[in-house]
Amino acid sequence: MSDNPTRIYGDVTQLEYDDLQSFFENIAHNSPKTNNYIHGATMYQADDIALLRNQYESELVQSKIDFNNKRVFEVGCGTGRWAQNLCKLIKSYLGIDFSPELIRSAQTLNIGDHCKFQVMPANNLESDKLIIPPPFDIIICSGICVYLNDADLATLIKQFTSLLAANGIIYLREPISTLDRRMTLKDFYSTELATLYHGIYRTDAEYKTLFAKHENLQLLTEAPLYDKKMHDRQETRHKYYIFTKLKQAN
Repeated sequence: MSDNPTRIYGDVTQLEYDDLQSFFENIAHNSPKTNNYIHGATMYQADDIALLRNQYESELVQSKIDFNNKRVFEVGCGTGRWAQNLCKLIKSYLGIDFSPELIRSAQTLNIGDHCKFQVMPANNLESDKLIIPPPFDIIICSGICVYLNDADLATLIKQFTSLLAANGIIYLREPISTLDRRMTLKDFYSTELATLYHGIYRTDAEYKTLFAKHENLQLLTEAPLYDKKMHDRQETRHKYYIFTKLKQAN
């Protein structure tokens, strides 16, 4: 296995956020506005697989986390699929995303005044400007870390600990490298998406090292997410982690 200019193994490579924003704006703008757009536009799968993946993940997460009457904050909300999944259970929801086009799509869901969407990038999260103020009972970060450079990801995880209420929950789900080292795709032409794609696929060990820096986060459970029917990739797989924020000792 050898590196090429668009598929980089092991080395730390910086992603360009302008390129990522253009990617998501184009995906949002060009995706067919079908009934399944909310899922397919940000899950990069055919409608039937996107729906299957969403249903499976939603049912799994709701079996492990109590969302009833909870205040939920999502980073990288995309077209609002988690808001739609949870709107009948929760007290409030705020989803942020750096793509105005995706936020505009989310705002058309009409799922209740208790669900809000706001344009704000994960790499420049300003907690004092959130339209629903913290603390939150649950933070969802689903498929966003792959698009953040290392320093910004470290900052984001640290911010989660201040945004989260005591005993609050973090659900973090990411595509990770199945290799013994990270894999970065940069300016990689995806025939499936018919556009250039960018992302950092870190190893499970890299994520564990990052999480271990926060003594007030306790890992409750972790596991692979999809089977091969829902994610047929050779070098990556999806994995989820669920954390709780420990109360500080008096």
